Amino acid sequence: MRKITKELANLYRNEKSGVYVFRRAIPEKYRDLAGKREFKFSLKTTDFKTALENFEAAKNAVDKMMLDLSRGKSIRESITFDESATLAKAQGRELRPLKQLLSDSAEILAAHAQWKNTSRATPEIFKSYFNAGTTDVRISELVSCYEREQAHNLVDLNIRDQKKKVAPLKLACKDLVDHLKEDKLLGSLTDNDAKTYESVLKSRIADQKIKANTANKRLVALRTLIKTYLGSKGVKKNSRQTPFDEMKFKEKRTKRVAFSVGFVRDHLLKAGALAGLNDQASNLVFALIDTGCGFKELCGLDPLDIRLDADIPHILIRPNANRTLKTDFRERTIPLVGLALTAFKNCPAGFSRYSGPTGYESASATINKFLKQNNLDEQGQCTANGLRHLFKDRLREHNIGSELQDCLMGHQTPGMSPEYGKGFSLKARLAAMNELETDFS
Repeated sequence: MRKITKELANLYRNEKSGVYVFRRAIPEKYRDLAGKREFKFSLKTTDFKTALENFEAAKNAVDKMMLDLSRGKSIRESITFDESATLAKAQGRELRPLKQLLSDSAEILAAHAQWKNTSRATPEIFKSYFNAGTTDVRISELVSCYEREQAHNLVDLNIRDQKKKVAPLKLACKDLVDHLKEDKLLGSLTDNDAKTYESVLKSRIADQKIKANTANKRLVALRTLIKTYLGSKGVKKNSRQTPFDEMKFKEKRTKRVAFSVGFVRDHLLKAGALAGLNDQASNLVFALIDTGCGFKELCGLDPLDIRLDADIPHILIRPNANRTLKTDFRERTIPLVGLALTAFKNCPAGFSRYSGPTGYESASATINKFLKQNNLDEQGQCTANGLRHLFKDRLREHNIGSELQDCLMGHQTPGMSPEYGKGFSLKARLAAMNELETDFS
């Protein structure tokens, strides 16, 4: 067996037969799960040009199987119809759904004869000959499909944020499977199944086991998963219907309570009030007060995005290696004044103690615990995020224009106005921030 080139590391040629072969070693940590040491498939051709076409299909199939292995799923359990079809294509064949195959006795016999002559009788090769069809996906497999289809978006998130993004989807699938007492094929999921699940959610809300917004998140997750799967099959966007469409429970909207200017001035900023916090946490509180930023935005700051030596000291809130942003609108430049300027002078490289993937959660927990234990949560109603809400109230009280408010808060401005011009200058932003600086003097 001879490797063809360095550039095509997994392409080999059998010296004896001249047939090209795809080979890829499986990392040792996944071998028990895979049940073998390598992927090895005949590309069923002695022609180099055809081998290159089949090689690409084999690589795509193996990449998907490797992704499933990295997520703890065995090949036997996780291989889908699409992956099987790609593998069949790598061998110069077309995989037909089993239902179609069974309707043609000559074709099923031919497929069986080909299978019997295969030298490597592995589960994935078997499925590349005989597979139930495009609906051969179970409820529990929808998440894997979502991860594959959204890989280009998930790649920008760190591992923890990826898990947080996927966790509600897994929970919704598990909850539905538990309700149905069966991991159904998607094609057999009925409107009645969805209706009985909706009734279960309704009962849980009535019994105060869950809130309406929790139930709605389950329904949204199921709709998202099914529509993503249908999209992967080429179904047009306006034709992607699910049994859970139009199901929604009325929610009681709860609003975070904002701190008041007076409480912050008289209690939070009182000499020694934050003495029980570590230096970075106490300075983080000051930064929260006078920037209107969230924990994730401040904790994930790259030191290069803290510009203390600029003519107008400022910070740049933008995606970096430490964290992404909640929305594109959150990317913004904020002048440093008052308490925030003091905070960053004390911590010129940012809040390194809390810059890791879970740092912002740790900072939030630390500060909120301290506020509660020291009666600094304004009558037990406020968390540290209430400082961002206070920042919005301060912008209102100083009659800052709504578009400039959105600019400083990182909110979307409706209409076409944001599409024109270069936006607010740093000088204009500073003028607004200077008005707010008088609140605590």
